[in-house]
Amino acid sequence: TNVGSEWQSNASNVARVDQAGNVVAMAAGRATIKARRQNKEANVIVEVKAPPPPPAPVLLAISVDQGGTHSLDIGKTAALTSVAIFSDGSRDRTTSLFRWESRNQDIVSVTAEGVMRALKSGQATLALGRAEKTFTISVNVPPPRVTAITLTPNSLILTKGESKNISAEAIFSDGSRESTPVRFLWES
Repeated sequence: TNVGSEWQSNASNVARVDQAGNVVAMAAGRATIKARRQNKEANVIVEVKAPPPPPAPVLLAISVDQGGTHSLDIGKTAALTSVAIFSDGSRDRTTSLFRWESRNQDIVSVTAEGVMRALKSGQATLALGRAEKTFTISVNVPPPRVTAITLTPNSLILTKGESKNISAEAIFSDGSRESTPVRFLWES
């Protein structure tokens, strides 16, 4: 038993000892614990190790500010903003952690940083992530729409029984032009 013994630590900032011989680790380092009784003493070396570092935060989710489905006209670009959410509550812009990629590169291209560009009409899936977490969005690239129609000539003067051809040209949102007469609805 420890009754009647006197206990001491030479470094109580590292390890403390009570008069019952219970040692409590305080900080990393070395201490000598001494027990004394009736002119006899004994020492024990106590080494206190630093606690292990906390585990690295675990990726819980990826949030994309413009999540869901996008619509982007041919030739247009848009930037996607993403944030990684970790188990310790921290958030980090994911440009350095993840890379964007297009699963339909012929329809929508995307840079590693998330700038997408519509190349042709169709549906594309863009993915952001790494092995354990992936986030996807859908991008719809609609067919080009008519933004203007030009007629040539823009006015006609005819005499009775005379006919002349009017040519029509559609100008589309992607900058393309079409002048197929059968695709226009003509009215008088």
